[in-house]
Amino acid sequence: MHIDGKVKPVNKGDHKKKREQGDKILYWALGVIILLIIIAGIFASNGSNENPVATSSSPISIVETPAAAIIPVYKLGQDAKAGTFTYKVSGVTVTDVLKSGYDETKTEDQFVVVKIRITNGDVNPRDISANSFELRDQSGNSYKAFDRNSNVGKDEPLYYETLNPGLSRTRVVIFETPAGISGLTLRADSGVALAGGEFIDIDLGQ
Repeated sequence: MHIDGKVKPVNKGDHKKKREQGDKILYWALGVIILLIIIAGIFASNGSNENPVATSSSPISIVETPAAAIIPVYKLGQDAKAGTFTYKVSGVTVTDVLKSGYDETKTEDQFVVVKIRITNGDVNPRDISANSFELRDQSGNSYKAFDRNSNVGKDEPLYYETLNPGLSRTRVVIFETPAGISGLTLRADSGVALAGGEFIDIDLGQ
């Protein structure tokens, strides 16, 4: 038996082709894995959107507020009823100084002094204060009662007091305002704190 001692040479071209085929298979496999990861991520995000978590800007519920209450308007000299109180404005004075004896309180603008009779129509004592009243002008500005201890002649200012059932008090409520305002309306509350909340307007004719 004849044995050829010559070694058959390796074909380098065949080795290169096999290596290129292996690289292609590896790249294809990596591409498939990456595609599967992307698809899994899409499904996971869609599932989480089914029950989104409310953020701080997301309302938990929406409450429908009722329409604004209609506030009745009375004229100067009329009996104006707010809750169990009845108010009657008998006069309005505009001045730049409040005088009582030797005491004077001046302003660079003006004081609007509203004289009002207050009657308690309840069966129980009721509290009333100057903060139960607010002055408004035609521009929509509102003014709180003047909070300094100032009398106006013989008229006693309203601060805070309790009226027994059936009693009346005549007081003045003082407001410091800019000079020259017009279209004045007195807004009156039905009482103090929890007893309040029912409003009326009294046209002061100025």
